[in-house]
Amino acid sequence: LPIMINPPDILHFQWISPMLKIENFNGDFKKVLSLRGSQINMNPISSKIIADTYVRAFKNIDAFHSVSDDIKKLSRNYIKKTKPVKVIKPAVDKIYLKFSNKYWRYDINEKLKIISVGTNRWKKGFTYSLDSMRLLAEKKIKFSYTIIAPGEDRENIDYQISDLNLNSYVNYIPGLAHEQILKEIKCCHLFLLPSLSEGIANVVLESMALGVPVLSTNCGGMSEVITDKVNGFLVPPRKPQIVSTRINDIISYDKEYMLKIINAAKSTVIKNHLSNNQISAFKNLYNEILNE
Repeated sequence: LPIMINPPDILHFQWISPMLKIENFNGDFKKVLSLRGSQINMNPISSKIIADTYVRAFKNIDAFHSVSDDIKKLSRNYIKKTKPVKVIKPAVDKIYLKFSNKYWRYDINEKLKIISVGTNRWKKGFTYSLDSMRLLAEKKIKFSYTIIAPGEDRENIDYQISDLNLNSYVNYIPGLAHEQILKEIKCCHLFLLPSLSEGIANVVLESMALGVPVLSTNCGGMSEVITDKVNGFLVPPRKPQIVSTRINDIISYDKEYMLKIINAAKSTVIKNHLSNNQISAFKNLYNEILNE
């Protein structure tokens, strides 16, 4: 009703689901749709009905915003080649850099603090990260692992922690406020993203800006952000042995090398992932659509 009474110049849908609810409402305005993560790289693959729905509904969209080059490539399975798809990658506020760590906090004589954050879904790969932690424990490496994962699938993680005898190593938190999550990340030595599928994980950009080294699986658009051993570390998905070995390697690196990784990560954020630049990119996209 508000759209009918006061038609906008552009209606930008941040998610596909609300767009589908009013896909048949054709007002005199342009429509933009954002394409993110599992909406493109999982849902239409697991359901032909969803894939067919996308092909039909996307015909009524004037332009698309993709969070990564990888998502853009996959989205072309459902979008006509004549439709513009603009890649505008996720961004963080520059204030994160002001409060970031200035050196690597880890000391070889202390316990390595590892953290992962994400929704409690199978695609986040927490079962594989827990397998990695079991391997670290078998190597007698001193560590603690925090998982912050809101969602309903608590039983899966709780069971695996117990089954692998990791209760003394793992702290599973089923959700925290965003500001508290950032504090937890900043106090850790390593951020681990064990995902099987991602667009580009915002929490990785936040960790990089906060001066916390990132070890990520090479899934989705993550290689568009992280270059292995330059501004972070990349490993294959579903490979607990490789993850545990890489963590063992990381704790053997000297502080000077890890500081180079941290500073390169911050430079990546400054160059490609600040919110001011993202805002400008969206303004340019809107102007291009209005001037067509």
